[in-house]
Amino acid sequence: MKLSPLKIVIFFFVFVLFACRKDKPEPITQTFSATSNENTVFVVNEGNFMFANAALSQINLENDEVIEDIYKSINNQNLGDVLQSVYENNKYYYLIVNNSSKIEIIDKNTLRAKATITGLNSPRYMQVVSNAKAYVSDLYDNAIHILDLNSFSKIGSISINSWTEQMTYLFGKVFITAPNKDYLYIVNAEKDILIDSILLQKNCYSILQDKESNIWVLSAGNSSTNLSAKLFKINPVNFQIISTFEFGSNDTPGNLKINGTLDTLFFLNKGVWYLPIHQSLSNAKKIIALQNSNYYGLGIHPQSSEIFVADALDYVQKGNVLRYNSKGELIKSYKVGIIPSDFVFR
Repeated sequence: MKLSPLKIVIFFFVFVLFACRKDKPEPITQTFSATSNENTVFVVNEGNFMFANAALSQINLENDEVIEDIYKSINNQNLGDVLQSVYENNKYYYLIVNNSSKIEIIDKNTLRAKATITGLNSPRYMQVVSNAKAYVSDLYDNAIHILDLNSFSKIGSISINSWTEQMTYLFGKVFITAPNKDYLYIVNAEKDILIDSILLQKNCYSILQDKESNIWVLSAGNSSTNLSAKLFKINPVNFQIISTFEFGSNDTPGNLKINGTLDTLFFLNKGVWYLPIHQSLSNAKKIIALQNSNYYGLGIHPQSSEIFVADALDYVQKGNVLRYNSKGELIKSYKVGIIPSDFVFR
């Protein structure tokens, strides 16, 4: 759930629309099991805010079978309200359910529920920092939650004094985006303390690392304050900004991703663009044009380099996933859950 002013307005009208409906949602009557096929992609569907209809969809890429809500089909219960993200670690998937203030943990092979982590306010993203410990960012708590991965519980927090979003772990440190601040925050993962920050600009959401262990951070900018979107390349050792790439005034980039070989960046900006890590922003190329769609999520298959785009449509009905080959040619379209936003490749 990305709480921009536009999204808040959309949520309001969605609430009014659904409040007036008298019909009941169709029940799921089929019974499914998780596929053992490795050529599978899971789709993170946020669902409508405050309607508890988040879903984890499963797409079998070999036979194109789609299970719109595999979590409910297997566990016979609703996932919750707003599936923000999914994190894979060892034997489990961690399903971070934002507005339900919890993390559902499921077995990677069977997808059966294992445990639930509570005591969170509005969790967003997760980052494992050791075999026994992970961090979780939060929308409303000005802190990073500390999780014990053995007991599946929250054991502490690190004060950040900001809403926090995506994270990446490198050289014993966790680099944390904070959209309403001008800084990228840095935490010592051994001592669980905030140790430094890097001055960037506001509205930084996406962060990742490339094959050379450089960190990339994307700021969406803010047209209402004439803040241009920027892409930052950062040295994680000395915390220096290596390069800053500025977008045009009409650009609205988001969903920064990287390919399986960690040498090419991808992002949404009225279509799908790609940029090799050693080239400047002027060399970015549009590989997929926006075609009467509402591109809301992006994923790059780490083996095949196929491009997956989530189309949220009107944020009310079930969305689509568009599957393209590495050349940007459409392979297939799939109907999934409501507001698809991200992907997990098996």
